[in-house]
Amino acid sequence: MNTVLKEKVSGLSDEIKDYLEAFKDLDLLSKKDELAQLLQETMLKLGYDKVTVDDVGNVIGCIKGYSHREDMVILANIDLIPNAGNQDRQTDLIYRQTRSLTEINKVALITSLLSGALLKRSIAALTGDLYVCCVPRFECCGYGVQYLFDNTLQNKTIKGVLLSEPTDFDINVGNKGRMEYQINIKGSSTDSLLADSNLLIMNSMYPLISRLEEARVNLPHDKELGQSNLSIKDISFSKKGEIFADNLMSVTVDRTYLATENSPDIINKAKAIAASVYKEPHISVSTQINKGLTTTNKGQDMYTPKEYKPWKMESHNSFVLNALQVLQENSFSSQIDHWKSIVTEGSYTCGQLNLPTIGFGAGTEKDLNQKISLPDIQRSILGKSLIVYRSIGMPTFGWSSDDI
Repeated sequence: MNTVLKEKVSGLSDEIKDYLEAFKDLDLLSKKDELAQLLQETMLKLGYDKVTVDDVGNVIGCIKGYSHREDMVILANIDLIPNAGNQDRQTDLIYRQTRSLTEINKVALITSLLSGALLKRSIAALTGDLYVCCVPRFECCGYGVQYLFDNTLQNKTIKGVLLSEPTDFDINVGNKGRMEYQINIKGSSTDSLLADSNLLIMNSMYPLISRLEEARVNLPHDKELGQSNLSIKDISFSKKGEIFADNLMSVTVDRTYLATENSPDIINKAKAIAASVYKEPHISVSTQINKGLTTTNKGQDMYTPKEYKPWKMESHNSFVLNALQVLQENSFSSQIDHWKSIVTEGSYTCGQLNLPTIGFGAGTEKDLNQKISLPDIQRSILGKSLIVYRSIGMPTFGWSSDDI
């Protein structure tokens, strides 16, 4: 079967070019529904046995297996722009400057779709169903993947999850956690700490920012996942009423963290830092994990914490080893690695559901807009297909189809 997959992937060049053109400059701010429709139509055109779109916009294509054993899932995310009015000014500016799919995002979607099609065209006998899922993802908010596994895939027996993410053709088995939290400072001060002046506000916030920067330098490090980090995402001031004590300053922090840390301790420490800076009796300090707004296809608003948990698979897990072995047997120089800067849906699938989860794909996490060559796109499709077949491919008369 591996030979068949290699032969057929070479014939996908024209289709790959067509799909790259179809996804080109697709405006996610105004046409995210059009993208879901395009993905659905593409799956049907490629011969998927069943295609559905759930209430939060997950597009799910199924390649039916020949028996009902363990199933497998390929996840490709769609990085979407937050709902209008639900993000800070800085985030809004960034997203409006990058409102189309990144090159890596396009390639991840296309290679995932074509991996399923390649297996279908190769008449690969699978022991279970293959689900190729295109999952909308808002910044630091993974409600789409949670809804997918809590609903559509709830009663499925999943052997493993393959994340279509940039790994430079390695097998990645973990990433740091990421969360967005807010420090709120409310009240009055005898030295006009919260006076309604932009200059005074920035001056009054400098001690807190300085203390947070000191804390950043001393954050823990992991030899595989890298350094924890924090960055100031936004500073805002609001005057809610005529009463001076109603004035509010807030600092939004983007924080990555390791499994040795946890979110309650992180926000409690942030609160303690702020309280040590603003000691005046009429000032109160609070912290909170921010929430993201997801609107379902039925118009229902869902608020979920903006947090991805850290996760890491054991490198000796059989799902990991089988994937690595089949790639190395077919001219991939793959190794076990981890993401250092991006977060993935493995935070939910492995970190919370304990499902075996790996990542594989073309490109690197260091540059999400890098141009991926046609041969590398083909290699990504082939690699994903090989991993799926090694995981849930059907043996014949006690031998694998490769042996025969």
